[in-house]
Amino acid sequence: MYCLLVGATIAATAPAVSTATGLPPGVVIAGAVAVMLWAAAVAVMERHLPIRLALRVVMVANLAAATLIVSVSALGAALLVVVSLLAIAADVGGFALSQYVALRRIARAGAAR
Repeated sequence: MYCLLVGATIAATAPAVSTATGLPPGVVIAGAVAVMLWAAAVAVMERHLPIRLALRVVMVANLAAATLIVSVSALGAALLVVVSLLAIAADVGGFALSQYVALRRIARAGAAR
């Protein structure tokens, strides 16, 4: 749900995001659509993949997304844009960390059985 809301918000504010980051509007919209499609992919993974595999896939994707967001923040001319994007990257990185912790707990629980 989070990714769907973020993607929709970015799409709705694409002109402002484009101006703030220096990215072409089409790139911003394509990124927003990719985030919304990712939300759908996560929903499918929840239903059809083993939890450990789904967590690994999402963790790797979140690490890649955090790296991309940090890279885009370097394009922003305004300090507020950079700080905002870095905060989002930290948030996404935090998701990746939570998935890592969940995977470790699942592995420990499986080893304890």
